[in-house]
Amino acid sequence: MRGRPQVLLVEKDRSQAQALTAALRAQHVDVDLVEAERIPKDAQGLQKYDGVILSNVSSLKMTKKQMENIRDYVREQGGGLIMVGGEESFGLGGYYRTPIEEALPVTMEVKQKIEIPSLAVVLSIDRSGSMAMTTDDKATKLDIAKEASHLVVDLLDDRNEVGVMSWDTEFVWDSAMRPARDKQAIHHAIATIKAGGGADGYPALKEAYQVLFDRPALLKHVIFLSDGQMTRGDFAGLIRRMAKDKITVSTVAIGKDADIQLMVDIAKWGRGRFYYTDEGATVPRIFTLETQLASKASLVEQPFKPAVAQPGHEAIQDIDWKEAPPLGGYVATTLKGNGEMVLMTHQEDPLLATWRYGLGRAAAFTSDAKGKWAVLWLRWGGFNKFWAQITRWTLRTGSRSDTVASVSRVDEDGEVVVDAIDSKGEFVNFLDSQVGVVAPDKYRTVVELEQIAPGRYRGRFRAAQEGVYLVGMAQRRGDQMVGSQLAGLVVPYAQEFRDLGVDESFLREISEVTGGGAVAQPRDIFLQNRRKSRLWIDLWPWLVGLSAVLLIPEIALRRIGPGALGRMVARIRALRHTQGGPGREPIQ
Repeated sequence: MRGRPQVLLVEKDRSQAQALTAALRAQHVDVDLVEAERIPKDAQGLQKYDGVILSNVSSLKMTKKQMENIRDYVREQGGGLIMVGGEESFGLGGYYRTPIEEALPVTMEVKQKIEIPSLAVVLSIDRSGSMAMTTDDKATKLDIAKEASHLVVDLLDDRNEVGVMSWDTEFVWDSAMRPARDKQAIHHAIATIKAGGGADGYPALKEAYQVLFDRPALLKHVIFLSDGQMTRGDFAGLIRRMAKDKITVSTVAIGKDADIQLMVDIAKWGRGRFYYTDEGATVPRIFTLETQLASKASLVEQPFKPAVAQPGHEAIQDIDWKEAPPLGGYVATTLKGNGEMVLMTHQEDPLLATWRYGLGRAAAFTSDAKGKWAVLWLRWGGFNKFWAQITRWTLRTGSRSDTVASVSRVDEDGEVVVDAIDSKGEFVNFLDSQVGVVAPDKYRTVVELEQIAPGRYRGRFRAAQEGVYLVGMAQRRGDQMVGSQLAGLVVPYAQEFRDLGVDESFLREISEVTGGGAVAQPRDIFLQNRRKSRLWIDLWPWLVGLSAVLLIPEIALRRIGPGALGRMVARIRALRHTQGGPGREPIQ
């Protein structure tokens, strides 16, 4: 027997995770609640957990290695992963093109909606000589800035405009303002940027202001990156004029020699955000995070009722979703090709998406689990059950079978879904799969499973009766058995299954593969392979009781003493002889 599952819950603010923590603990899931700083630094630190939940945690709080460890923990160790939404989660947390995004069933790119305003953004990059210095990742700071610029271009859609300028003592438009759909030309221009010269960012910012002022976009933004000191100009006057004309400016200071105070002031005057990093690998995440914040495409703060997209999924079963209260917002994402949308928003964006990733499972819940968007959910009767079910669905299992089958009820049908994964976490395709079903009235059927996705097979059977349905599943590739489950429940009905056209040797093979065997009567299943068990009992209560009983004569002996005890015994003997009298037997 395995004990309670243990989950690592990481939350930006521990006080904001109390509702989710209480919900899981009430459903017998042990929770280790930590802040981002206490995320295990190595893969070994994750092994004691059956699942990891990231709730409103920015990617900037983690190193690339930590994110790779979490990805590998799911893909190679079979661990579970859930990302919960918030103002610093998904795309707003800088997870675009990161190892954790690889493990999730959604991407951070957002499908363009007609109500999302268009964005014009200028990437203003310091190309001075110090940007040619290498970082710990063996890449120059300029190369990292260029990589970040490439990601921004990929992230923007056709309705957005982007311009890329670099500067030392003079500025150059490497890619003039143009629609982001012309990605190939923009990428080529970024690749040609070279370092050299001094550093004067004021003329570059002034030029960005003049170009953005005439653009028709509703949102106008500058991302200003520098790694060092620069010639001073009237930054305060310029940036405040830009903010008055609704052009926002965010700054990224890279390196220990950066003028932090100036960069902080520019972001404050420009009504943008300031970022500082001395790790080059963080810059691409900052750029993509900042782009999504500026575009306002990812954050949707509108009340909506969740809609069920996939009835019967384990995470949402036995919950009356018609009674579920509305949520106040979510972070927009896009479902991956192999992902399953279980719940969706009013704009048909994923609210709950799941998938199998390698040997593990991952889920994305794009709203939150606290008092901002889910304030009404905290008082909802289904809150605890929902979070327990989605968490248990993702958790690492005790065994690593090549096939994992789940059975659920959809209306009046039973649905069998089988995931076939090999030891390397790769999908197993083109299997011949069959399921035997025994209904509560002992009626037997055989169902052929159809492959519906990579490594996934599905079949349905009639399940209108109440009672227990016994399901036995087997999968073949040619003449080789590759997976089976619940064989012991199928074997007692071998004769009936043979009447349905299933070869008895096929059932016997299932038993052998799973370590079972043929039986004559159903009751014999419980008489085979019985093992001795030990039951541990605490003896200390009995020993304490015995000590208490013995305490009374021990006290008596101390009070009367050994001499008094001897005289008492002599008097009792004399009394016995006296009461017996002549011709009588002594009293016994």
